[in-house]
Amino acid sequence: MTYVDDFVILHREDYDIKEVFALFEWGSLEKMELDKPVTFKGKELTLCRDNQSKKVDMKITMKKFIDGLDSGKVQRGRPPDAKLTPQEQKELRSVCGCLQWLATRCRPEVAASVSLTPHGAEACVSDLKALYVTMEFIKQTPDQGLLIPCVPLNRDSVVAVYSDSSWNNARKSGSQIGTLTGVTTPQVFDAVSSFATIDWKSSRSPRVCRSTLASEATAADEAADRGMFLNLFLSELMWNIPAHRVGSRLSVVHAVDAKSLYDAVISENPSLNDRRTLVSIRSIQEQLPVDAIRWVPTDVQFSDGLTKIDAKLRDRFAEWLQRPVCIMTKDAQAKEKHTGESVEPWI
Repeated sequence: MTYVDDFVILHREDYDIKEVFALFEWGSLEKMELDKPVTFKGKELTLCRDNQSKKVDMKITMKKFIDGLDSGKVQRGRPPDAKLTPQEQKELRSVCGCLQWLATRCRPEVAASVSLTPHGAEACVSDLKALYVTMEFIKQTPDQGLLIPCVPLNRDSVVAVYSDSSWNNARKSGSQIGTLTGVTTPQVFDAVSSFATIDWKSSRSPRVCRSTLASEATAADEAADRGMFLNLFLSELMWNIPAHRVGSRLSVVHAVDAKSLYDAVISENPSLNDRRTLVSIRSIQEQLPVDAIRWVPTDVQFSDGLTKIDAKLRDRFAEWLQRPVCIMTKDAQAKEKHTGESVEPWI
């Protein structure tokens, strides 16, 4: 990771890092050690050993920042639908800003709550109350964050993408879209595999969608684009060829839980009345091989937590972030291994 003149350097154990240190003038240097947090740009980075695999993962938290936040309460007697006072408007902007910073750094599970909260004249007392509830959740779980598991990064790596949408659940008939992008192993095509989260997004659809299919297609198009960018970026590193020449060389898998979208994307000639949605479908087909798109049940559609405000969904998403995995296979045993529940094979 690089922030202007701040670096986090990772290297193989058999590489002599002193060679890099000799090339430049450095300020303070700190070596990361197992189970010892290191602060980097307001985040705590901790190397921790997985008890099962014995591999070393990285945990990213913002406990110190969270400990410095204050919980709040709305004045008693304020009706839920009442417009906010100027002071409450200021408070809403402040709470939103803190939660947004957390959501974009290491707490994706609160991203939807921030994105879907009205601002300005549209905001009311119930919106501020909802943000306080989200803040209380953050205050109660300061040690939670984002786990980056030890996923090998090489030419066999797989770019994994999740996309989801909630139709017409935002202001002014808007739809909320969510995308998750990361890297996994070739094991993903046969069984549960670890997932290293690289990028996520929770935002309003750029257009008003006429149907669930339209909003799902918009989300999938956005996710395919972000997955393509990651693929080009990593391909340039792996093959040492500029991105515009190397192309997307890594395998890719893209999960959706909308069967209508899946059927449209794998169809050579999709039959749709909504021509604008057809453009999104064609864009997805242009970026993805036909065998890259996968339909998965909603309970293993992990970007679902980026599309709506729901406490149970948020908690489940937060739990997944503590041990992120990909489940793209129809093998019921793979899901059993992850959930601990006996399940029927997917249809």
